[in-house]
Amino acid sequence: MPILPVTPPQPIVTSGGFDYVTVDSARRRVYAAHGGASQLLIVDANDGKVLGLVTVGEMHGVAVDPATGHVYTGEGGDTAGANAVSEVDPGAMQEVRRVAVGGHVDAIAYDPGLHRIYADEDDGTRIFVIDAKTFKQIGTIALPGHKPEYIQVNPN
Repeated sequence: MPILPVTPPQPIVTSGGFDYVTVDSARRRVYAAHGGASQLLIVDANDGKVLGLVTVGEMHGVAVDPATGHVYTGEGGDTAGANAVSEVDPGAMQEVRRVAVGGHVDAIAYDPGLHRIYADEDDGTRIFVIDAKTFKQIGTIALPGHKPEYIQVNPN
């Protein structure tokens, strides 16, 4: 039996591709990091309609705070201020905070218990730790290997 979409796919006019995608099941939203256009794509999970694009930076990773619905993005690039983690308010369709980190960010994860954002260094050996309440970098975790592709928080 073939898998068929409930509604026809919605065209999105963009340049370049997408990297990480995450779902906010409570609010029925899908968030996709669109690195080429430096935009966060926001889609209604019920009908597939594009709700908006928020310009942030050359992003890769994306994570959601389940309590607030705010979205955290990880950016990395060669322009000034490009290596950062940002907080986006999807209701207001705007970036609300940004903190610089010491390298290109790829994957990103959020720990709702500790209110911490973990952002891995693209092709690197570090994970940057951000306090989501103060939006300041509070640490760096050295990895024994390099080039992590994805990170996940263990809730325990």
